[in-house]
Amino acid sequence: MKLLQQFWLSIVLLVLALLASISYQVIGISIDSNGLLNEPFGLIPVAWLCLFSAIFSAAVTLLRHSKPM
Repeated sequence: MKLLQQFWLSIVLLVLALLASISYQVIGISIDSNGLLNEPFGLIPVAWLCLFSAIFSAAVTLLRHSKPM
């Protein structure tokens, strides 16, 4: 349980990254009657930003909570 308390931000950001990626796949890509491409393109950078933020947050948490030698 202590592990979840330390890494809560990393876990939340990772879940958001997964939700954005899954949402992009579920929504899909379509072409309307005028020939315009309808794509939820904004979800791609959001997913990458959340993923890299989760990795950075986990690294900072590990460095802060590691015991000095």
